[in-house]
Amino acid sequence: MDTMQIIVDNIYSIVGIILTAFFGLVSMYYYIKSKAEKSLIVLYNDIELQTKTHPDITITYKSRKIDSLNKMLILFLNNGQKEIRKADIPSKSAPSLNFENVNILSTTIKEVTESSNNLELKNISDNQYAITFDYLNPKDGGLFEFLYDIKDDNGDSDETIVLSVIGALIGVKTIDVKLFSKYTSDLQTISEYVSFIIIAIILYVSMYFLFKTGHNYWGAFFVYLSGGMTFKIIREMFLYFNNTVPEFAHEYFE
Repeated sequence: MDTMQIIVDNIYSIVGIILTAFFGLVSMYYYIKSKAEKSLIVLYNDIELQTKTHPDITITYKSRKIDSLNKMLILFLNNGQKEIRKADIPSKSAPSLNFENVNILSTTIKEVTESSNNLELKNISDNQYAITFDYLNPKDGGLFEFLYDIKDDNGDSDETIVLSVIGALIGVKTIDVKLFSKYTSDLQTISEYVSFIIIAIILYVSMYFLFKTGHNYWGAFFVYLSGGMTFKIIREMFLYFNNTVPEFAHEYFE
């Protein structure tokens, strides 16, 4: 068998292995999707706008001087694979954003994925805001903006700001609260691990097959060339299928 035939045979073998792995991953994705449960996540980012370190700048709110003005962006998102309906909101326990150690000055809904969701933010106490909606399909949600200053009851404005979600939704086990940067970092790390494990399996099987058939030199060369590309494809596929954050949110958070 001449060198060109060996190269062609190895290319066919490697392409076959990669396609098998690809369709296996797609099948696994749709199987997991069919078994998925309802899921909600709250992602946030905290930005300092004005502090006591700039005494020449004065901000007032209803005639009260604000020493430390901050902005928090909060993304309320259906990150599951099933729709969530208004009927899933308990009448006496709607999911609510709860803040500690702050004075909320102003709130607004910056963006929504679908206006027909009828997503609303209702102030039910000093630092508690209920979230209601008619429905949220997968990847549906809204971006809220909160302006606040830190409570200074004891002359100390360095207390930790606490954001939590209280209440519940029928069919949702827990509502996770995460920093936006932590969420994206975790997703990237997981994608790297998953891609590495899959590509390691593909390379091992490819090399074993090639050495067993005696096509080790050219085969090893093509396995090496295809490995990096396959790794990137798998990683991008993982990120595409698992990153549920709408595009507009990236513009605000990043």
